[in-house]
Amino acid sequence: MDNSRIIEKLYKACATEKGLLAIVKMDNLIMFKDVYGADVIDRFQEECLEIIDSSTGVSDIKGCLGTDEFVIFFKGMQDKQEMKNVHSYIEKKVSELAVEYASDEKDVSVDISVGAVMVPEHGTNYEDLFDKADRALDNSAEGSNVVFYDFSDVSPESEDGAMWLDESHYSTVHKFLENYIETYKNPACELTVTLSSMDEELPMKEYDRLLQLMGGAVKMALRKSDVMTRKGNKLYILLPEMTQHHTISVVNRIKNRLFTMGLEDTINVSIDSQMIGPEREYPAWLKAVI
Repeated sequence: MDNSRIIEKLYKACATEKGLLAIVKMDNLIMFKDVYGADVIDRFQEECLEIIDSSTGVSDIKGCLGTDEFVIFFKGMQDKQEMKNVHSYIEKKVSELAVEYASDEKDVSVDISVGAVMVPEHGTNYEDLFDKADRALDNSAEGSNVVFYDFSDVSPESEDGAMWLDESHYSTVHKFLENYIETYKNPACELTVTLSSMDEELPMKEYDRLLQLMGGAVKMALRKSDVMTRKGNKLYILLPEMTQHHTISVVNRIKNRLFTMGLEDTINVSIDSQMIGPEREYPAWLKAVI
């Protein structure tokens, strides 16, 4: 796997294909080298490459990042469980390989960590997606060896996605938008996203963490011209220049973005819509529940 020859393929795949971009890291491989020597680690790495090859399909794109990391684009993979299964397979095979090299005096294990990001849900630019997968990889030691990018790095101050305001500033913008619409008759819409815990025993700290993650996900699904805030377990979103027809697309985009987070068994999501201005009468069927 010559990394220099696959960068162009990775750029094209991320821009045009659905799938999953993953960074696979073999932890402790450097320690393995220190114990067994450079010659042994070279042979070990070659066999690890064969394991990586055997875990992927013929259409997947694979590259080697130095001694202990690999980048893989799994074409068509949209199920996170599939990635977890791949991780389990690689870890099992590498562990078996390490046992073959081990001796009674020197026993070093090799753990496998994975940082992954869904494509195109979280972007279509390879460099941006690689950075997100890398940030997920940084969190792989915290309870899981497979970590998916989950918008945990998206802050209210981020320039990406919608503009996040505090409640008072949101109210000011809301009033301004109403006055603007009254004058120029351009429609707008306000969405209310309610995030309710389905587990009565869910700790408040964990619930708040999930609300922050889901708020970041919604923010990234919106335009820079949109405005949002959070009040308790509700997200309020202003969509300027938005007709009823286009609002349906926005609601579906938010639903799909939240669905990729895999929290449907933990957090109940409902979305209500209200038009502001000429199209104030809004059909009831536009209410959405995830």
